[in-house]
Amino acid sequence: TANLGAASACLGFPLCNGQFIPEGNYLQHIHWIHRLLGFTLLGYTVWWAIRTRSRGAWGVVALVALQIGVAAALVLFGLPRPLQALHVAVGAGVWAGLVLAVL
Repeated sequence: TANLGAASACLGFPLCNGQFIPEGNYLQHIHWIHRLLGFTLLGYTVWWAIRTRSRGAWGVVALVALQIGVAAALVLFGLPRPLQALHVAVGAGVWAGLVLAVL
């Protein structure tokens, strides 16, 4: 979303510019879909962790929840660079956690 300029298209959390489903331009839709995929991933990882009862899976749930929290802070505080970097870093951590959890 950042490379397309969509990061600043949906300021506010959990709503996108005061709307649940934005009626704005394509950048708002890209950002909203990005959020929707994040919440979908959270739901899936919670289901997976409950089903497998794996510590690794619960670690991934924690990382995904952290990622959503960082993303919320990112838009609420006006996209500061340190939070942008943290969002990327935690995202990499989510991927690494998924890989490690299934090995």
